[in-house]
Amino acid sequence: MPQGRERYHAVFEMAPDPTFILEGHQFVECNRAAVTMLGYPDAASLLDAHPSELSPERQPDGECSREKAERMMDIADREGVHRFEWVHKRHDGSTFFTEVTLSVMRYDGRTVLLAVWRDISDRKAAETKLRDSERSLAEAQRIAHLGNWWLNAETGELRWSDEIYRIFGREPGEFEPSYERFYAAVHPDDVEPVKKSEAAAFAHGRPHSIDHRIVLPDGAIRWVHEEAIASFDDDGKMIYLTGTVQDVTRQKQAELELQESRSLLQDVINHVPLRVFWKDRDLQYLGCNPAFASDAGKDDPDELVGKDDYQMTWAEQADLYRADDRKVIEDGIPRLNFEEPQTTPDGDTIWLRTSKVPLRSASGEVVGVLGIYDDITETVRMRAELEQHRDHLEQLVAERSADLAAARLKYQQLVDDMGDDFMVFSYDPEGVLHYVSNGVESIFGRSKGEALGCSWADLVTWHSDDREEAQRHIAAIESGELEKSQIEMRFTHPDGGVRTIYANTHAFRDETGKLVSLDGVLIDVTARKRAESELREAKRVAEAASAAKTRFLANMSHELRTPLNAIIGFSELLDAQVFGPLNERQSQYNKQVMRAGQHLLALIADVLDISRIEGGSMALSRADVAIGPLVQEVVSSLVAVADQTGVSLQAEIADDLPTAFVDPTRIRQVVYNLVSNGIKFTPSGGEVRVTVSADDGVLSLMVKDTGIGISHEDQQMLFQPFVRLNEKPEIGGTGLGLALTRRIAEMHGGTASVISQPNEGSTFTATIPLQPPEAARETLAATG
Repeated sequence: MPQGRERYHAVFEMAPDPTFILEGHQFVECNRAAVTMLGYPDAASLLDAHPSELSPERQPDGECSREKAERMMDIADREGVHRFEWVHKRHDGSTFFTEVTLSVMRYDGRTVLLAVWRDISDRKAAETKLRDSERSLAEAQRIAHLGNWWLNAETGELRWSDEIYRIFGREPGEFEPSYERFYAAVHPDDVEPVKKSEAAAFAHGRPHSIDHRIVLPDGAIRWVHEEAIASFDDDGKMIYLTGTVQDVTRQKQAELELQESRSLLQDVINHVPLRVFWKDRDLQYLGCNPAFASDAGKDDPDELVGKDDYQMTWAEQADLYRADDRKVIEDGIPRLNFEEPQTTPDGDTIWLRTSKVPLRSASGEVVGVLGIYDDITETVRMRAELEQHRDHLEQLVAERSADLAAARLKYQQLVDDMGDDFMVFSYDPEGVLHYVSNGVESIFGRSKGEALGCSWADLVTWHSDDREEAQRHIAAIESGELEKSQIEMRFTHPDGGVRTIYANTHAFRDETGKLVSLDGVLIDVTARKRAESELREAKRVAEAASAAKTRFLANMSHELRTPLNAIIGFSELLDAQVFGPLNERQSQYNKQVMRAGQHLLALIADVLDISRIEGGSMALSRADVAIGPLVQEVVSSLVAVADQTGVSLQAEIADDLPTAFVDPTRIRQVVYNLVSNGIKFTPSGGEVRVTVSADDGVLSLMVKDTGIGISHEDQQMLFQPFVRLNEKPEIGGTGLGLALTRRIAEMHGGTASVISQPNEGSTFTATIPLQPPEAARETLAATG
């Protein structure tokens, strides 16, 4: 037994890994490797120590070293063996990683724990380095939007880096990657091209490279660049695939924008209304737009590439062009808007306005010349003509100057001869008169010499009631509020009389808007104002007489109607033979009395209507009226009259006539007057046609006859009261019907008119608004 123990101690002591025996959770023995690793002077320094005393206060996971050591030893006691990682602390305070194995064993009849440490610092450093490397790779992939993948060709196992998930719009590890999921994300239009590229590349051992689109879960489209390469075994069998996926959406968008920009630039160059060309330093053409090629007699701009000016139709001007080109290239300074000739393919000479600038590379080096020009042949021709016209104009100006002086003199004479009631004036912004015509003497009683240099206030004594208004008008013109003023003013003449003038004043300003002068004309309207006053008085007297006439007619008509109604009433009783039978002669006489009475009664009614209208006492009784039936009723009542005279009476009434808000009695009167008038003046065998229509809110009643017609002179009087243009006794009438017709139409807001030629018939038209004008509507609303 002693020999066995010695052998155990020898093995224990010679073990390469630090080895401890713990009893009661304290070190009771350790070997030489433990002392060396921890850097203590001897084993005695380590005995009776708790494992946490050879450790930092806390382990990497943050747990207290003493509490965790107790927990680890409890696990070993319970399970017999327990392996874990631990951070220990050397005598000098430095720390290192170990892998600790705790085993329960019997030693000298006691149960103890055997602890074996293994230094894993190098492994931990390698793991840290690997993690850092993986982290850097992941960050680089994130920044570059570049992910990598690996596929086992035999098992189908596919691995994606986190960035591939993000490129495809997924969270890393969201699902197990597979070829099916990959192709499900590829744009449907790109699936076949991707598969063909892979198949062609892997079949021949070439790298697979393609740009294609993918569809994100939210429907967004991204562009990716995919690279892949296959690895094969010695038998040529594919083992695995490795590849990368990079998000190139921004690059694709930039390429598209660049392509569109280039296309737009080329489109601008091709369609700009200028000729554009560019040459290299050897002055050979690098390109041009179609307009330039056309000037050179070419169909395609590419035909000019590599050629120089000596090979063009303008070879005659080649030296001139090339000298300009070299100067622009050598000096690096543009030459702008200069004129030069050019020979066309037809041999004609045209003129150009040309600009040339240095053509520079991206580094700023001058690599050629860029030019544009426009054909200004017409401008040059017009300029030459303009110069000729200018010379001619200058000659005319010289000739006209003398004429102008003569005209001024003539104008002055004309103004002075315009009469004593007319005066032209001009005064400056300070109010000082610097020109007056001769009329100043007759109008204001002052000579021209007295007036010039005076202000209006010094020249004229204005009427006190007009002075403020005159000053306000002048101030408004001077301030620019008014450009011209028209005003009547009174003043006291030196002879003591009060006169009235009408003044028209206009402001004249320079190009800055500054007032230069106030010019105008004035007329002595004293006589006219006196005549107007007399005319107003005469009008007042006439209106009073008219009112008296109206009252007389109204009273007289009333007095006449009373006995007339009795005459008509007794005539009707006699006609009905109430008082006994009448012989044929008596009956005819009685009928004549009845007709005469009814005619006289109608005349009285017309006179009363005219009287009411002119006196302003007639009011319309408006209502919603169906116009068609009303017109048809009146026309039907006159058919018998028309038949008796041999006149054909026709009516054309629109079916869709709207309702009109009118006085039905007065409208019936208008229709009756116009139709009966047409029948009256149409000879036997003629025709009267009545047409009724409505358009744009206006009712139109037109009566066209084939009668005797009316001269233009007579038409001017036709609608006046008591005017009868035909004095034939067989054609009756009072001359009131048409006058009443026009006045009734006007009361409704319409009018009545006629179009006629002698012997060609007449067309009478009455227009009536379907609804009353606004003013009438308001009056109706107010009166209920």
